Amino acid sequence: MASSTLGADCVRANHPSRRNILASLAVAPAAVAIGATAAGGRAGSEWSRAMRGEAAACAEMHQFKRDVLDPASRRWCKIAKSMPGGRFNPDDAASHAVYVRESIWYDPIERRFDELNNAHDVALVAMIETPAADFAGVFRKLEAFEKWDPAATSLGVIVADMRRLMREARS
Repeated sequence: MASSTLGADCVRANHPSRRNILASLAVAPAAVAIGATAAGGRAGSEWSRAMRGEAAACAEMHQFKRDVLDPASRRWCKIAKSMPGGRFNPDDAASHAVYVRESIWYDPIERRFDELNNAHDVALVAMIETPAADFAGVFRKLEAFEKWDPAATSLGVIVADMRRLMREARS
């Protein structure tokens, strides 16, 4: 089945721990208490666009999965289970012929899901790397980060958002 392409630099050793992420949030309650408010102007509109882009990419990916990929995967599995041994066997000419014939319709569906998944990854990273308009946005980034661990390279941007919002709240 389709999976996200994460890149060579997305290895487990490069990911900060949850403890480090939570430690970086220790300043958030104090900043909220001193009256942090939404950033105005350009940052807010860029943030709104980034959130809408991520939400749209996510919705499109999930709708395609639900409406197209999942039914196709069920059909693919049903065909595979009908083969001798309950699976496609590349050593059996008849089984291999069925596999090739069925791949003609199934492979493009998997490729399209991969494209949508990759587009969502790009939109998610764009959202994470866009300056948040307020602390709710920073927390949205952290929630996205938690669901999509390979975004660890963007953690510095999230922390910079928190620092910026704290400075703005003090002024």
